[in-house]
Amino acid sequence: MSSNKVLSAKIFTITLFLTMGVSIQSVYCQKSVIIDSLRMAIDEVEEGAGTIDLYNALSKNYYHLNFDSSYYFAELALSSSKEEDYAAGLASAYKNKGHVYIPWSRYDTARMFLDSSLMVLEKLHEPFIASETWSAIGIMYEESGRYQLSIEAYREALKLKEGLGDLSGIGKLHNNMGQTFHNMGQFDSATHHLLVALENEDFLKTYNEGGSAYLILGMVKLSLGDINEARRNIEKALSIFELPDQIIKVATLNALMSRVFMATQQLDSAKFFTALSLQQFREIRHLKGQAGLTVFLAEIYRLEGDFSSALELYEEGISLRKEIGDLQYLSRDLTWMATCLDELNRPQEALKMALEAAKVAADIGSLEELVNANRLVSNLHAELGQYDKAYAARERTEIYEDSLLNTQKLKEINRIENEFQLREIERERALVEAQNRAEELRLKGEVSRSRWIQYASLAGLITV
Repeated sequence: MSSNKVLSAKIFTITLFLTMGVSIQSVYCQKSVIIDSLRMAIDEVEEGAGTIDLYNALSKNYYHLNFDSSYYFAELALSSSKEEDYAAGLASAYKNKGHVYIPWSRYDTARMFLDSSLMVLEKLHEPFIASETWSAIGIMYEESGRYQLSIEAYREALKLKEGLGDLSGIGKLHNNMGQTFHNMGQFDSATHHLLVALENEDFLKTYNEGGSAYLILGMVKLSLGDINEARRNIEKALSIFELPDQIIKVATLNALMSRVFMATQQLDSAKFFTALSLQQFREIRHLKGQAGLTVFLAEIYRLEGDFSSALELYEEGISLRKEIGDLQYLSRDLTWMATCLDELNRPQEALKMALEAAKVAADIGSLEELVNANRLVSNLHAELGQYDKAYAARERTEIYEDSLLNTQKLKEINRIENEFQLREIERERALVEAQNRAEELRLKGEVSRSRWIQYASLAGLITV
């Protein structure tokens, strides 16, 4: 059997297992055991700080299984912390509550609670809670498309984790930074951080995180057009996620598989994995994931020529994008839907949609989407015999194309500079570590020499 067929059979077996009724118990085995232990412990602990710590622990562990339950225990911890005047519990509760609002795409609310956590922490020495809060802020910025702010937040968290010697947490942050750099299109930086994470044994032992890193590395390779390397890394992720403990990772993995099959023009397989991932994101009410996959499924139907089904899905996905205020991909989605309407021979509606896409692209300052939307606007005006407007739109397209080319050149220059700075930082860090080790050995040598002198003096006294 060929390697591709083996991989396809393995994928089908895993996804079939996940969609069967046994999936919930098996998939969440590790977390369920932890949660059951925490629930039993609540009955054995007196009310106060101990109970609040358990509420926060339940909120944190439920985050991987059920956002509503995570929110419920964060709220319990918050109210109890206020009653007990327990500052550390309050900081954790604010952090947990803010964290839950991120997958619900309520970024402003998430930031409000995360800022509240940092304000409480200003008066405390709780570096672990602070590192978790900064990490959550990094995730929030990443999810909302503010990638540079995300990297800055992750670096704050990384400093705290390094101070704590939290090796697993350090690996997790490198993994997250790898994903963010991938989203920024800085693939060398993304690969660097992912490989650092994969060299961290403590990170690899924690909740199948190695699968997550290989998953993102697969995304990097896919973005670079290296389909074989993408599949190889996804296969590694699959081998780790055979009994996954976090549905959001499984859903993301299935979404990534659909992209691999799209890249190789295997539309039936792409459709299967997109639909499966969409179902899983719906189960956990991850609205951003739902919106993206609904539109992606629409695009598959459009490529298959089923324009009516595609149109219904575009409308659903775009409605979700607008509901959660996710403008990052809205212009692209509107352009795709306008293309579908044009293929249905509805140019007037297509033009209206394309003009909306151009407006959204201008609002968010996306030159790439401005090029795509205005090119389509020009073509649609020409179809309708509105040649003056078509020419004007074409001129705008050329202006945006020139600006995009200059921006891409600038990004490449910045990328090279960032890579150089990153290497310098790593070199300096390695030098400091080497100097610290040398100093440690020198001090040990002095201690040993001092002890030898003492032993020699004692021997001399005994001889006398």
